[in-house]
Amino acid sequence: MKKFIIPVIFFCFTGFLFAIDVIGPVSGTWTSAQSPVNVIGEIELPVNQQLIIEPGVEVNFSGHYKFNIYGRLLAIGEEENYIEFTAADELTGWHGLRFFDTVSNGQDSSKLVYCILEYGNATGISPDYRGGAIYCANSSDLVISNTIIRNSKSLSAGAGLYLDSSDIDINNTVIYGNEATGAGGGIFMLNSSPTLDQVEIYDNSAYYDGGGINCYSSNPVLTYVAFWGNSTQWNGGGISAYNNSTLNITNATIAENYSPQDGCGIAVLYNSSVNLMNSIIWDNYPYEIYVSNSASLTVDYTNVNGGQAGITSFGTLNWLAGGNLNVDPLFVDPAADDFSLQGNSPCIDAGNPDPAYLDPDGTRNDMGAYNYLQAGIRGLVTVTSGDGNVENVLINIYEANTDDLVATVNPNAEGVYFITIDAGVYDITAYLAGYFPYPTMHEDVVVYESQLTTGINFNMNLIAQGSIYGIITVEGTGNPENVLITAGEEETNPTYNFVLDIWWYEIFLNPGYYDVTASLINYQDTIRTDVLVQSSQQTTGQNFHMIPISFDGTVTGTISLLGGTGNLEDVSIQIEGDDDIYHPDEDGFYSITYPGGYHDITASLEGYTSVTLRDVIIVENQTTPGVDFVLINWVPVTGTQYSMSRLVNLTLDGQFICGGMNNQVAAFHTDLENVETCRGIAEWDENGYWFIHIVSDEQQGEEIYFKIYESYTEDIYTSIGALEFEDCTYSDLVYCFYVPSPVRMHTYDLIENWNWTSFNLFPDDYAFSSILEPLTPDDIFQIKTQGSFYTYEYGEWTGELAYLNLQDSYKINMFNAVEGFQYNGTAINPQLYPIVLEEEYNWISYIPLKTLALEQALSDLNWPDSLMIKTQNKSAVHFAEYGGWIGDLQTMEPGVGYILYWPNEIPEGEILYFTYPPNPCYSGPEEEERIFAQQPVSTPIWEVMPGTRFNMIMLAEILDNAGNALDYSNYTIGVFDTDGNCRSIGKSYNDLLYFTIVGNDINEELQIRLYDHITQEIIYTNYSILFEIDAVIGSPAEPYSTRLNAPENNIPNLFGLEQNHPNPFNPSTFINYTLPADGEVTLEIYNMKGQLIQTIVNEFKNAGRYTIEWNAAEFGSGIYFYKLSSGELTEVRKCLMIK
Repeated sequence: MKKFIIPVIFFCFTGFLFAIDVIGPVSGTWTSAQSPVNVIGEIELPVNQQLIIEPGVEVNFSGHYKFNIYGRLLAIGEEENYIEFTAADELTGWHGLRFFDTVSNGQDSSKLVYCILEYGNATGISPDYRGGAIYCANSSDLVISNTIIRNSKSLSAGAGLYLDSSDIDINNTVIYGNEATGAGGGIFMLNSSPTLDQVEIYDNSAYYDGGGINCYSSNPVLTYVAFWGNSTQWNGGGISAYNNSTLNITNATIAENYSPQDGCGIAVLYNSSVNLMNSIIWDNYPYEIYVSNSASLTVDYTNVNGGQAGITSFGTLNWLAGGNLNVDPLFVDPAADDFSLQGNSPCIDAGNPDPAYLDPDGTRNDMGAYNYLQAGIRGLVTVTSGDGNVENVLINIYEANTDDLVATVNPNAEGVYFITIDAGVYDITAYLAGYFPYPTMHEDVVVYESQLTTGINFNMNLIAQGSIYGIITVEGTGNPENVLITAGEEETNPTYNFVLDIWWYEIFLNPGYYDVTASLINYQDTIRTDVLVQSSQQTTGQNFHMIPISFDGTVTGTISLLGGTGNLEDVSIQIEGDDDIYHPDEDGFYSITYPGGYHDITASLEGYTSVTLRDVIIVENQTTPGVDFVLINWVPVTGTQYSMSRLVNLTLDGQFICGGMNNQVAAFHTDLENVETCRGIAEWDENGYWFIHIVSDEQQGEEIYFKIYESYTEDIYTSIGALEFEDCTYSDLVYCFYVPSPVRMHTYDLIENWNWTSFNLFPDDYAFSSILEPLTPDDIFQIKTQGSFYTYEYGEWTGELAYLNLQDSYKINMFNAVEGFQYNGTAINPQLYPIVLEEEYNWISYIPLKTLALEQALSDLNWPDSLMIKTQNKSAVHFAEYGGWIGDLQTMEPGVGYILYWPNEIPEGEILYFTYPPNPCYSGPEEEERIFAQQPVSTPIWEVMPGTRFNMIMLAEILDNAGNALDYSNYTIGVFDTDGNCRSIGKSYNDLLYFTIVGNDINEELQIRLYDHITQEIIYTNYSILFEIDAVIGSPAEPYSTRLNAPENNIPNLFGLEQNHPNPFNPSTFINYTLPADGEVTLEIYNMKGQLIQTIVNEFKNAGRYTIEWNAAEFGSGIYFYKLSSGELTEVRKCLMIK
């Protein structure tokens, strides 16, 4: 809920009579009579010039133009007459308000008051790609008040606002729906110290740090600021404090923000500090606050989800425990974006008690961004005895000396009640059934404007119970003893009086009014309302007569006839077991009342198919609608001599057409004179096929095909393919046919180098020269499968792999990455397309249209020990003694290529095959999944090298220096080559580590490294392994074993510069390097022209391994080179920044 700005905004325009077009320099006044002001090119407010924009003016940018401001802008609207900055084309947008160097001009502050800024779009190169709606550089003299900044974008940082050395004031403002490709979805600030007061920042997103705001070397002050629904793919869903920033945050609500990495609510990083007071940090998924090892956080009088445990801190955490909470803040309605506090919230009056922080109503400060105004009445209710619930006490407030009820309220679990009420004089009472209050009434309670009246307390004292008495009679065969009598929270059953021959009941209750209910299974409930119970008295005459309920329900539907000249009113509808026959009206509608239960219902008409819908549920006293029938004028010919029977399956869009609903199948033959006759109607068998008896006058040879009515699409299909009629034959075989299906389009995203892929659609053309034609001539080099290849060189394809086999998987070698490669075809029914296996390695495709769990996808196979399946960089091996499948491959996905290793011997002459699980019966088209090339495995620390051709598997254990098994939970564990490329990230199983190790060349030397999340050190093991294609090293029983080196002994043997990570990056990346000896070291950054642009290391260093972060925020997108030098040794690598 928007608390700081009126959510309904009225725009008052005088019309378009005097609309003006502007371009170039502007100044003076834009009046409401000139609205809309159409910006038809770049405009500029020059130095020492002033532009006034009157309330109600719409500034409409007809194209993607900037408004550059060097002078003073006064855009001051009114509460119900906003000024709007917008774009004619919402997609293209406009280039925002861009303030430059206004501090140095000595002029008064610009002001944006009661304005709307929307559809800003910052694109281009630096600095144009920053600040979607507002960009400020050296422009502190700006005040933004009562303004909405929304739905703007930035190719780099600050989709809503970008502040560079600009200490502006923002108050009573809403910033929402903005999206930054870089950092700071709502606000990005660099070297700035803005003040934010009563600001809502929500539903903004950024790819990099700070979904709500990102603070880089900045010191903002935030007071009464709310963050919710903001998201990032990096750190700080709500707030990111970075690089020596200091944030003072008072009375903030930070809730339901998201980050997949560190600090979903707040991320405090790299020498930054955050001071939190009187705030609420709640339900930020999955982590509330993160503090890096060089940062600090102070928390005082703040409600944090999880308490101190809800903060992941590797730095300095000052948890001032006396006033902090870990309790549900009781927001009013978070689902509706209302993060204000309910009246019983524990955050009310829970903030810093210092009078300097008092709420506007004079009470102690409330935690969070939204004060709970406590002008009204507050008191305490105490239940002195008995089991009465204080929350059920009803506080009644009357106009003094009258019976005019003004309001009611219930206390919370602690007995505290509060109600906001107008100034006046009131009488106040308390009521709880079974209790009397002391005092009975607070009379002439005075409530003053904007003040809280307290001490209006009640003690509730238990009083004696009374009872309700009555007689029960039951019509029919029901047992009176089973009648249940309920009143309030009490219940009882009748008792038989032998002398009077009656069933009677008595139920004891606290004084009050009650609704009394008598119920009995299969009988109508009977209710007596407002029965008075008085203390120590019996209320008599409350008798009940129980009447049986009707068991009938109603089923309705519509009959449709396809073809022929049949009359709807002649259709016969019959329920199994009922001798009555029902007919629809002239429109085909029918309604049948019949006892409840599951029933088979049949509709029939001479000259048409008969359709039976099974297990239709009829519910007592309810209507079951939509039980519709479609009858088709398919009638088998009569008087024939010969017949045969067949079992048939039919596939539409990769799914079987099953019985049920109105699906119907019939056999047909067309003679030489093109006369088509029906030869039989199929019946659905619950074993999963259609059974059909087919007739003919020819003993054999006639071609029999099938027609299918499919009820979801309401279409009639003709089978692809036919049977040959042969008299007196029956086959246990199920004959399978496809019907014409829609063409699907699968979209592949292919990466540079190798991609393990498969195809699961029937294409029109199986030739790879046709399928892969969109990738020629520049992007593709080769496609290969097991034992054959196809290479594209010099404008033509060569090799023996010319055609697609849908059972096989393939490796595609790409010169360039390609997004959106399209492959078209019709869906395959997995049950009709077995995958044939040979001993050892099999390159197999994945046929289903949906992702399945590995166990489900391979459920048709027996799983021998050492059965293995793998993708480009994931794998799994089956070990029965170890509990089944282990590995990092857990699902099988469309478009991915798989290699399956069958470890057992296949007897000569036998064929080993399996099928993937069937798709469900056809009920409409399946949703399609976008198909990606196998994406690299990554963590925030390391990323596995993509695009490799081969892999191997290793099952390992790591021992500490004492020979004990390591606790893997504190580590990220990877395998690396000598160039520093990550080849695998391990998955732990108790004391076992599982690695799928990627590579291209045999005998590459590999080593295990560990990243310690506590000390943030990289630890090396003391053994190496060699890369071997398709090898499996170790087993659960005998894993490959290695030991840690102590960190101080980790002196490398070689001079080395590793590939930066992440890469590509924006705006920072990490570079690892190793020094075998002490010496002077430089690490330099060069641009594409070979120009030195930055030196990030230039000092003497001891031998060892080092990691340094390069922050390239001041540079543009592009390719850069980094060079490591020490003595006569140098090494250079390339990296890519994309903003």
